[in-house]
Amino acid sequence: GYWILALEDCQLVVGGEVSVPAAPLALPEPKLLILISLVSGDWHRNLEIGLDQSASSGLDPMDRAVPPTGPQAEDYQANLVGGQYQLRRDIRPMSAQAVSWQMRLSSPEPVQLTIGSPGIPTDRELLISDGQMETMLTAGMEMQLASGERELTLIYRERLPEATALLQNYPNPFNPETWILFELNQDSNVSLTIYNTAGRLVWRLDIGFQQAGTYLQRDCAIYWDGRTQSGEQVASGTYFYTLKTAGYVSTQKMIILK
Repeated sequence: GYWILALEDCQLVVGGEVSVPAAPLALPEPKLLILISLVSGDWHRNLEIGLDQSASSGLDPMDRAVPPTGPQAEDYQANLVGGQYQLRRDIRPMSAQAVSWQMRLSSPEPVQLTIGSPGIPTDRELLISDGQMETMLTAGMEMQLASGERELTLIYRERLPEATALLQNYPNPFNPETWILFELNQDSNVSLTIYNTAGRLVWRLDIGFQQAGTYLQRDCAIYWDGRTQSGEQVASGTYFYTLKTAGYVSTQKMIILK
């Protein structure tokens, strides 16, 4: 027998004359594809999650649906949740933010989960969460999932720094603008103050609540145009900048040359 998934209204003709098929349509592979292998005894199921610039938020040609359950009941079931569809491959749009997938698993025995190769980019991380505990997954890693019916969340996100850190501004020396780089290993309120060598306040910025992550690019680092709080251009010389977050204070120096 055959099963058909129609995403749009169409006409299905069974039988009739057999025509020479056209050349198959070659679909590009996703930019990122992560294989999740599930094994328990003689049963196994491969699921795939990934990202691609051409992917859409709904079901698209890169996704793969799970065939309907046959007349004989199956003890093991595993699939990704894609709206109203059950998927074995779910490709999401590329995003700088965290992306998550829901995975449903039903098994009478514990299941071994393995992440295939190639691995996850070094600046990203993949986690699996049951709502109470998160575990980081790496290529080749194996972990055991308990038996029963479970819904798990797979989270792909920017790798979080191991520690909060204030880095050297860039460029340095500078004239008249610079960017101050930092990293947060936890969500926190952030503020920055700049002083001259006499200890007088030059400029202060209350950035507010920031999520854990790296702030190393110009579009997210702290920008300073070399002016005081009142808008006056500062003189050439050495200045000190201090970053304050929850439980962290650090100071670096920078030089403005004209």
